[in-house]
Amino acid sequence: MARCVHTGMQRIQCGIGIPSFTGLRIAGWLDHDPHPGEDCGQDIWTGQWPGEADAIRLGWYCYFVPYGNPSWVRCPPDHPEAQPDLNRLAIDGKWNAELRRWEARHA
Repeated sequence: MARCVHTGMQRIQCGIGIPSFTGLRIAGWLDHDPHPGEDCGQDIWTGQWPGEADAIRLGWYCYFVPYGNPSWVRCPPDHPEAQPDLNRLAIDGKWNAELRRWEARHA
């Protein structure tokens, strides 16, 4: 679960050094423009899933609804099944590579 310090994504998904990997840039998730030979940097394992602390700090929570549409439903942190909404980071968040954390895109 190593994170790319440039994109905030999992290293396996970031696309750094893969010129044909453009899907995340097109979707707006990848603001960093990788170039060949660049690596993902060194991220420190905190014991939490990457992005979990950021979702908690931003107050973004959700709960799972089996067979729901959508399956992950946004909720307040005091919902009995609330957990950090990691998917929302990619939708409503923007990776700040300098601070190495997700921030609200429309704050």
